[in-house]
Amino acid sequence: MKSQQILLACATGGVAAKNSLGYMVDYGRCQWENFLGNFENPFCEYDDPSAFAQVSVAEPKSERTAHAVETPFISSDAQPVKVAAQKPAEPVVEKNKVKEEKGKEKEAKEEEGAADPKPRKAEALKIKNDKLIANELWPISSTCAGHHNETEEFCIFSNPNFAGGRGITILTTPAEAVTIAKSPAFTERDLYKSVKDFNAAASDKWHVEEVPNKGMGLVASRNLAMGDHIMSVSAAIMTDFDIWDHVSVDQVRRMQTEGISHLPKHHRDIFMNLSTHDGADSHEEQIYKIILTNAFDISDEEIITRPKGAKIVNFFTVFPEVSRMNHDCRPNAHYYWDPDTFTQNVFATRDILAGEEITITYVELLLPRDDRLARLDETWHFPCACTACTQVDRIVKASDDRIAQILDLQGHLTDYTGDSYATPEMAETLVSLYEQERLYSRLYEAYTYAAIEFNAVGKVWEAIKYARLAIQHSFVVAGPNNDDHYELAALAENPTTHWSHLMRRKDESESVYRSVSNPITTSI
Repeated sequence: MKSQQILLACATGGVAAKNSLGYMVDYGRCQWENFLGNFENPFCEYDDPSAFAQVSVAEPKSERTAHAVETPFISSDAQPVKVAAQKPAEPVVEKNKVKEEKGKEKEAKEEEGAADPKPRKAEALKIKNDKLIANELWPISSTCAGHHNETEEFCIFSNPNFAGGRGITILTTPAEAVTIAKSPAFTERDLYKSVKDFNAAASDKWHVEEVPNKGMGLVASRNLAMGDHIMSVSAAIMTDFDIWDHVSVDQVRRMQTEGISHLPKHHRDIFMNLSTHDGADSHEEQIYKIILTNAFDISDEEIITRPKGAKIVNFFTVFPEVSRMNHDCRPNAHYYWDPDTFTQNVFATRDILAGEEITITYVELLLPRDDRLARLDETWHFPCACTACTQVDRIVKASDDRIAQILDLQGHLTDYTGDSYATPEMAETLVSLYEQERLYSRLYEAYTYAAIEFNAVGKVWEAIKYARLAIQHSFVVAGPNNDDHYELAALAENPTTHWSHLMRRKDESESVYRSVSNPITTSI
């Protein structure tokens, strides 16, 4: 998928855009909401499959989802909110008593799921056709399941030849299986060869070893610099979130077990080596718990272009090698999903020394220590032993205070009205607070705020500096094709034509700015 981005634009009137999950967000007159934009795919924190069913596709994700990066802006192609006209209810014409009774009888049947069979037949026919097409596109398509009174079915689709024999299994509907099979990773058979160190079983950069009090973990074999590529791996199994609304938990477990059996042995062995945290009493339970413990959240919105208004499907996805990375509230690595190659890509967010553990975060980072501990205990049932959580009380209090101030400053920096108190100095303070908190995987946000604020008062060279820093860090957390990169590049190359230029100084101007490639002169 292309990274889930939302960035960088403002408008003089009300604007709206899709947030990172595809839901419309109305920002009024540039009163920007400080929502959690997921540039990648967050580590899923659900410990109970029933929780999946509670995540409505019409609402933002639950707070129990760990987010990777928060972004303060939206893309420059944002459009005004268009509210569809509500169709008035058709008047009921009662010609006679018999028709009234028939209408009531039909309503009763509809409530029982026994309405006019014609629409259901058409739907069933479409699903049958989707299934036939999916069976042609997938080497293995097996067990299907769904409620007896529904036409919707979820099936196992596997391709043991995917990614040069790595293999993949997906539990989803036939229609979704067809959509995925049409994505570049499946239609361009050798595309995976373009991925650096793709599915490397061994690397000179890292190795797996026992980590004290954590079990197995990933450790740097040599020094790594900020921005260094660590690994790129494809998924073992993807489970459609919607399956929980249509298929029993027991049946899902059986399907996941069968799906894993379709993977080539070397990939299956890597998967089965993952932790369940608290053991399992059977092979089926082991697979189920491995998925619950190690899955990431992937949205198919990023897999292939969809018609406007089309339903977005989310997947519980396991990337075995990435799941080897343990949690840290101040991680030194981050990941992003590439929809074209179907890979999870991990990069260093700061310099990492040889022998140092390589970590990612499982939870939202901008939370007080006690809240982070509670979430980790609730979902993964382990106490965090990272340095941010094990300091003496006065150090923890200072950290919590910095986090509170970060959130407060972001509130001001996302206010673009004439009453805003935001200043470039405020944005620079935000950058400093991120650095003090060692939030390297989120420095991109702070640099972006700073670039906007300096450009907003006409200090173009400072704006360029921070835009370039934001671009550098955005590659690591969101990938090279993220929308934010293009918007930030536009600001860095020509700040005076960017929407943010002089936004906070409408009655003033800046001194001469000259671009080497395209000289621009503004009034003094």
